[in-house]
Amino acid sequence: MWATVTEATPNQSAEETLTEVPEHLLARSKARRAALSGDGDASAETTPATTESTSPEPAKSATAATQPAATPEKAEPEPTPPWVEAAESRKKVPVWVVPVLVALPIFFILYAWTLGEPAAEEGPLAAGGEVYGISCSGCHGGSGGGGSGPALSGGAVVETFARPVDQVTWVALGSTGFRDAGESSYGDTSKPIVGGMPGQAESMGAEDLMAVVLHERAEFGGEAFDADLWEDGFEETVTAMVPDHAEEYIAVLEEWKANPPV
Repeated sequence: MWATVTEATPNQSAEETLTEVPEHLLARSKARRAALSGDGDASAETTPATTESTSPEPAKSATAATQPAATPEKAEPEPTPPWVEAAESRKKVPVWVVPVLVALPIFFILYAWTLGEPAAEEGPLAAGGEVYGISCSGCHGGSGGGGSGPALSGGAVVETFARPVDQVTWVALGSTGFRDAGESSYGDTSKPIVGGMPGQAESMGAEDLMAVVLHERAEFGGEAFDADLWEDGFEETVTAMVPDHAEEYIAVLEEWKANPPV
């Protein structure tokens, strides 16, 4: 819309100063003058409707400003590795086990120090005592005092057999074996063969047979092992009397000479 504005100058008449001005510019000018003069109603009436399109939209801005910020989603915790779960669920070692484990090495060291040479209970003398209790005590008595067989205690055994090899062959062959060899007596006292001494060469090994002889001479005759005494005629006699087992008996004596039984 356009409006005609008349501006007169000192040299022009009103008719000569007519100028067409757009209506919205006139309305804007009036609104400004009204605002300066304090006339609010005139401003509202003269403000064209088209000015509403140029004003910002405060409602949307206020709505956007009042909306709360989006809450970030919490990240799910990472799964615990299996080995960590196993370690956490595993039973803990009791406190009292720690000092025990610390003391074990000390115990084994002390135990090793107590180990020494084999005691007499572990050697041929001990083995001979066991054999005597099983095979000989029934006839000669548990303490060698005799029974159905002659006494061995009180030094009788070393008086009868001055040489250990003669006792070895007597125990190996027995009464029957000596008779078969053409003997009618045995030992240094020349005791006649009248009893029933069983031969042990087939029922006892060489180590057990010589061990029981060693035990009887030490226990009942008080004789300590003497390698020279045992060697006296040993090889010749066992080879002649018990040739089938001679090498076994000789081997045992050689072992005793290297490691004397005590």
